[in-house]
Amino acid sequence: MALLWVDGFENYGTTVGSTPSPTNIVAKKYIDYNEGYIDIQTGRDTGYCLFFNNGSIYMTTPGLTTDRTLIIGAAIKINLATSVAYIYSLIDIANTKYGMRLYYDGTGDLRVYNGSTLINGTSGLGLSAGVWYYIEFKVYCDNTVGTYEVRVGGVNVLSGTADTQYTSTLNYYSKVRLGITAAYLSYDDFYVCDSTGTVNNNFLGNCKVETLRPAGDSVVTWTPDIGVTNYTQIDEQVIDDDTTYVEATTGKDLYTYGNTANTSIQGVMITTDVRQTDATDYTLNNITKSGVTEISDNKFVGATGYTAKTTVVEQDPNTSTPWTQTTLNAAEFGVEAI
Repeated sequence: MALLWVDGFENYGTTVGSTPSPTNIVAKKYIDYNEGYIDIQTGRDTGYCLFFNNGSIYMTTPGLTTDRTLIIGAAIKINLATSVAYIYSLIDIANTKYGMRLYYDGTGDLRVYNGSTLINGTSGLGLSAGVWYYIEFKVYCDNTVGTYEVRVGGVNVLSGTADTQYTSTLNYYSKVRLGITAAYLSYDDFYVCDSTGTVNNNFLGNCKVETLRPAGDSVVTWTPDIGVTNYTQIDEQVIDDDTTYVEATTGKDLYTYGNTANTSIQGVMITTDVRQTDATDYTLNNITKSGVTEISDNKFVGATGYTAKTTVVEQDPNTSTPWTQTTLNAAEFGVEAI
């Protein structure tokens, strides 16, 4: 697998100008965060984005890989031209060391750092406030032959060879942090890849992350908290809205989903918001069904609070080829308690 993470930031609240809601909703998917000055804003195309309007704001992904190459992309809008900010920071598995970092310098240029050591920077790039740019950052981690490359709108604006390994004992970065310092940045359409596998193992270019929600019951065995349909209990806009829900000790639910408008699809990330309500730990399967083929990905659940369990499915499991608009629109996704 090479596609590790995607987020369109559509599921953290619905009120433009307000902070994510409910409180600590960011923690359902991100392991380290400060959401106090994050605002929900209108996205660059449709839906929402997240605006980091304070220097202490950040969000850190879970550990995603042990591969030495990491590729990151997101739509970025600089809301205050003279502000400075770390756009991306690559972090070790222990969440203790900032390694390679991409920095906006407050003058329209980008800089690459290893920790606090400046490696290189652009000159005259001319990034402007109020404009969306798709900014990608690729790093190969090594203390002698490490490499880095920065692309803006698909164009290489900065690259080179350097010591890209922050510690002598750890030769890969596992996590990606968005934001920190005097940020004033908006983020949308975020992805993370590594170099493993045969697809999605390099720059993806300008991407859109689209959120699809359950639109119908296919095969359901879980119990809805009210009514007789299951999908209407779990099609909320916000990932932590448990006003309605389905529950089970065993069994499987499969749902049809809303249709995508995209014709070029790099992959799908399933996100299931789940919690344990008794003293018995259990395993949750995120399920994908396409045609006659059904696959699952076991996720251990052992906490009483809500948490988001994610699974990336890069290709159509029925054909082992990239998803098409037709095959994704016909696919079903669901959950199984074991």
